Amino acid sequence: MAVHALDRAALHAHRQRGGRSPRPFRSTEAAAQLLAYNYRVLGSWPLALTAYNHGTAGVRHAKETLGTDDIVRIVRSYNSRTFGFASRISTSRSSRRSTIDRNPEKYFGALQKQSETRFQEVQVPAYVPWRRWSAP
Repeated sequence: MAVHALDRAALHAHRQRGGRSPRPFRSTEAAAQLLAYNYRVLGSWPLALTAYNHGTAGVRHAKETLGTDDIVRIVRSYNSRTFGFASRISTSRSSRRSTIDRNPEKYFGALQKQSETRFQEVQVPAYVPWRRWSAP
């Protein structure tokens, strides 16, 4: 199954549950797979991040229409009925996050890093409410 089909299926299930994901680690893996796919198709991380919200085909069309992979030029110059405020602002937010990620101490002071969270996936034979698994 293609990544975009997986993404649509996950989005449908997400909406059915009112926006809650019962498998946040799997959701994170799916998001990473979609970003990796976008990067392979588009060739740059800024375009891949924009495609995460706008769609791979839409960003590819913008790239081909303007003849550039410069995200700043695309955001400033590309005109499309669907490439509006949300597509443009998501790129700006991603850029700011990347800047902060490279030098978090500048923005938050000295940080104490925690170790990676360890988890184990288990399969259960039937639905079990998450509250039964959580610690009292």
